[in-house]
Amino acid sequence: SGHWAEASISRWSGYGVVQGDQNGNFNPDQPITRGSMATVMVNLLGLSEKPAENPYADLTGSEWYADAVLKCTAAGVMQGDGSNCNAGANITRQEATVMFARALGVEEDASPNLSKFSDGGDVAGWAAGAVSAMADRGIITGAGDGRVLPNQNIDRASTMALLDKAISTYIVKGGSYEAKDSGITLVKAGDVTISGSADTILLAAGAADITATLASDTYADTVILMGGNETLVLSTGANVGKVEVREAASG
Repeated sequence: SGHWAEASISRWSGYGVVQGDQNGNFNPDQPITRGSMATVMVNLLGLSEKPAENPYADLTGSEWYADAVLKCTAAGVMQGDGSNCNAGANITRQEATVMFARALGVEEDASPNLSKFSDGGDVAGWAAGAVSAMADRGIITGAGDGRVLPNQNIDRASTMALLDKAISTYIVKGGSYEAKDSGITLVKAGDVTISGSADTILLAAGAADITATLASDTYADTVILMGGNETLVLSTGANVGKVEVREAASG
């Protein structure tokens, strides 16, 4: 209560995307681990598929975060270092940004421009495209002093704030909804009808049997089908700039 991120924390805990500890504390200023971030992404997207084999040498499968790590790996949201997933390590701001971009279908910039940040040159080459794209969309704005602090660990509160900036409308049950002009409309439910004007409508990678109908007055710049099995219905008069189908990494 009273924390700068209280509203964001309340929003996403209300959806069950994030939980506190066994003592009922959220610990907003504590860093978040890679395993915990994987759990947030699984809850957010409803991921359910896992790879046929565990690709990580440092993951036995019995850890509390093992299922989440494997589901994020199958969806292409999380990758290890070639051998390990390092799920117990704290996640840096640039690592978190890359995971968010993959989860939300934000394409990396082919020619990243990080000149708006005084420390943009510190961003690793493998993260620059995602950081640039997320900054272009206004999802990440830096630390308030012109720096992006790519190698600093991100805390739990800032993770919730990122979710808030990225997702303007979060749909978790069937019904009719009006999209907002900015941000991502993320659909994680079936039998949904969307009206209004939307920047991006994202049909979540892990939600099965999604049928999203765009009403006759709906405009969307981009609609992304992340799992490849979703159904998009365009009513007469609905206007969509482009539709993208992106299958999960597991195929």
